[in-house]
Amino acid sequence: MLAATAGPAVGAALTGYDKAGLPVLTVTDGDTTHLSRVYTCLRPNDAYQMRPVAEYLTGRDRGTTLLVDDGTTYGWQTTRFLSEALRAGKNLVTPATVAADADHTAVARDAVRAAAGAVLYGGGPTGAARLARALTAAGYRGRTVATRAVHDLRFLQEAGESAEGWLLVSTAVDPSSAAAPPAARAFDTAFRARHDRPAPLHAAEAYDAVHLLARCARDLGRAQVGRGDLVPTLRATTHEGVSKRYAFEQANGTYTGDGLFCYEVASARFRLLGTRSTAWPG
Repeated sequence: MLAATAGPAVGAALTGYDKAGLPVLTVTDGDTTHLSRVYTCLRPNDAYQMRPVAEYLTGRDRGTTLLVDDGTTYGWQTTRFLSEALRAGKNLVTPATVAADADHTAVARDAVRAAAGAVLYGGGPTGAARLARALTAAGYRGRTVATRAVHDLRFLQEAGESAEGWLLVSTAVDPSSAAAPPAARAFDTAFRARHDRPAPLHAAEAYDAVHLLARCARDLGRAQVGRGDLVPTLRATTHEGVSKRYAFEQANGTYTGDGLFCYEVASARFRLLGTRSTAWPG
């Protein structure tokens, strides 16, 4: 299975694929509970993606950081990792849990009352949009940061002007950006020439995944290759993709390397700034 889909769908499929000994590759899911003998993650996992956020916030005189999760496994993994990193850096942390479809007014007012220097949202685009609107209404003026799950047009559409200035870390490159790797920009040029539109989100990563599979099959050097044959060779293969370099832990299929991109919402779009936390405004 080659999937660009939500974590719950990947988790539901894993049992059958694991039993059959067939490989599962995903360009979007990074749930650490999905690690298995057939799972290969083509991006940093949900906890590791918070590394640049921790670097950005640690040691800065921002007062407390409010960590808001949506009560899901994804929200728990991202905010707990960041909480540990910030506390280790002597930063003050205040956790909060608010369901994505709930009223975010109270937590927004808490952010203002506590004079929080930063608010981090661990969850998806709808909950982030609700929080963004609530923070604007409450008069919050500090930094607002989100995770890969918010790299979604629904956040821009639902948050409106309240999305402006939000920072987020993502595992997907915008290949049309001047800040993207040269190979990704070349991919976007070729995509536009063929399809008469910009490459959509995750197109570059999906392209890389297909070429990674093709390389594994080719390197086996057999006339016929079955899907099960790819399981052991996938994790032993490194591949220079158009979006990033792919390499994996052979023991569990975890992606190794950076593979993260830093964005800022500006003029109602996600603007790629670079691959390091230093790309974000101070």
